[in-house]
Amino acid sequence: MAWGFYLTHPISSSSIQAIARCSGVQSNLRLAPPQMLAIDAEPWSLILPGIRYPPASPKCIRTSTSACANTIRDLTTVMTQEQRPTFLFISPVFPTFDGIGVEQRAWSHLDALCSIGDVDLVLAMTAKQVSGGANVEELRTKCRSVRIVRLSPSSKLTSRKLPGLTFAIRLSLLWKDSHIVAKDELESFRQAGAPLCYDMAFCFRIRNYPVWQQIQRHTGVTAKRVYVDFDDIESITLARELPFLRQRLGRENSIVAKLERIETLRLEHRIQREADLVSVCSDHDRSELLRRPGAAEIAVVPNSFPFKPALPPSPESGVARIMFLGALSYPPNEDAILHFCDSIYPLIRRELGDRVSLTIVGRRPRPCVQELGGRNAIIVTGGVDSVEPYYAEADLVIAPIRFGGGTRIKILEALSYGRAVVSTTIGAEGLDLEPGRDLLQADSPEKFATACVELLRDPIRRDELATSGRSRVLDLYSRTAIQNKLTAIVSNLQQAPVETDTSNPLPFDLTHSTKSFSEK
Repeated sequence: MAWGFYLTHPISSSSIQAIARCSGVQSNLRLAPPQMLAIDAEPWSLILPGIRYPPASPKCIRTSTSACANTIRDLTTVMTQEQRPTFLFISPVFPTFDGIGVEQRAWSHLDALCSIGDVDLVLAMTAKQVSGGANVEELRTKCRSVRIVRLSPSSKLTSRKLPGLTFAIRLSLLWKDSHIVAKDELESFRQAGAPLCYDMAFCFRIRNYPVWQQIQRHTGVTAKRVYVDFDDIESITLARELPFLRQRLGRENSIVAKLERIETLRLEHRIQREADLVSVCSDHDRSELLRRPGAAEIAVVPNSFPFKPALPPSPESGVARIMFLGALSYPPNEDAILHFCDSIYPLIRRELGDRVSLTIVGRRPRPCVQELGGRNAIIVTGGVDSVEPYYAEADLVIAPIRFGGGTRIKILEALSYGRAVVSTTIGAEGLDLEPGRDLLQADSPEKFATACVELLRDPIRRDELATSGRSRVLDLYSRTAIQNKLTAIVSNLQQAPVETDTSNPLPFDLTHSTKSFSEK
């Protein structure tokens, strides 16, 4: 790329040498047409204020020959400074410091990337998500730019009343994108002056990989590297979920759910073939991906939780208080609390009677959860401004999860606050916590109830578990440590040679050796 200086008088080759000596630039100066002095440099996109990407033709600056040397010296000083990488971060949720799990993970990643580069944040959301509202202005203070790109669900996601029609439409549109970026959104994206080439496109969750590809196709924006954060492996989550939801979904929708799982698995395979790097939140999930074909690097970036001072023991009240916390619109959380109240809580009440209560904290509970409140000392709060007061009153936190994937930030949060936890094996899956030392694990209703009763009757044992678990969380899952790990992974990826092969993607069933950072 060349940057030109238009001179008021023609200039000779000997004058170029004089300007070079004066400016301190001994190379990359050349004479273009008469009266045009040019510097060859790459990239020029970040050098001059107000220029977002290289102009179509050299910029003309009318100046005297003597002033040209000073201008060149100033520009080359800027040019030689270390330039911050540019990131396009595409998220399906509003990144939030203290939101639900997925929002916290998005925030942690975004915050880490902003610390080492310039980030353009794209919130790829449906109209319903956008109407939920969030503090976009806070994100603007962190990112170079923030824009919301509205997604339109394709017709394959629409349920039909006529039996069999939902399945027929879904089958006919198999492999098509589930969400489409509107053309006017893409046009406005192009007109906003986004860089033509980012150092990295960061897709948070697999759903945003097709969104990134739509942006590429319709705007010409590219990226040297593509990083997709799976978080958890969604195809496994869907496979686990189906047996528990089959009765609620009905026959046709259960079949549609199977199709969704197949599409999700295919997308995961495609990403592993085409992306430069994917990450998951646990070594367990990484092991699952290593069994699959694909050339993408595989990294582990655990969930994290910001440091919180340990809360004092809950005040004595004569009633043992159990707490469940989680977004209740998320099927694994809804199933967990319904299962607990139906099969486990009655066993606890049989042992402790009225000396035990249950508080259910979480956004958007459906009527089936709301109806639990008001009986058997159960309180359903819905969404709350702060969870800390509820942790302060709790003696025990439960995670009776029966299906799902990834790792539970709710467990990290509870231990960080200094509260003992009883979880199922799946609930604590992927967390490097030792059962019996950092928390208790139980899977059957009887054993889960026994573990809860044991801890509710023994405050010393509760304190031992909470203290050990909290120490483990601070050692392994502090937000600063995890963010440092992410920035190191991104830096390593940027330093690796860039592949120049632009051939078509390989067939879906073609196998490749799978690499990982831990193997390098």
